[in-house]
Amino acid sequence: MYFPMTSTLVGNVGQDAELRTVNTAKGDVSVANFSIAISSGSGDDRQTQWVRVELWRNYAEAVAPYVKKGMKVTVEVKQVKLDAYADKDGEPQAVLVVVADKLHLPSRSRDEAGGETRDDIPF
Repeated sequence: MYFPMTSTLVGNVGQDAELRTVNTAKGDVSVANFSIAISSGSGDDRQTQWVRVELWRNYAEAVAPYVKKGMKVTVEVKQVKLDAYADKDGEPQAVLVVVADKLHLPSRSRDEAGGETRDDIPF
C-alpha cells in the first residue's frame, strides 16, 4: 500500500540502479531500484540509515543508466510504501521504500579513464 508523502532525501548510492520490467494491469512497466545511505550526526554519534528508492516508467528508463554506486543524489519523494518479506530464516521483515518523483544527479562527473568532465547526461 502506498502513502502520499513529500520529502527530499540526500544520500550516497549503495549500488548501481537495477532496471527491470514488471507486469501490471495496464501492461508492462519499467522500474528502477537502488538504495541510498543517509547519514546524520558526527563522530561516535554518526548514524547511517539505508533507504530503498524506486523510479517508475519512462523516468526509470532515462535515469537508471546514470545512477552509479558512490554518487551523491538528491531524491524528491512523492510516496512511501512498506514492503513485507521473509528473511532467509523465514522471519517476517519489512523495509520502507520511497517512490521518487524526481532525482537530481551531480551535474558533472569524472571520466574514469582520462579524468575529463562529461556534460552528456540528458537531464
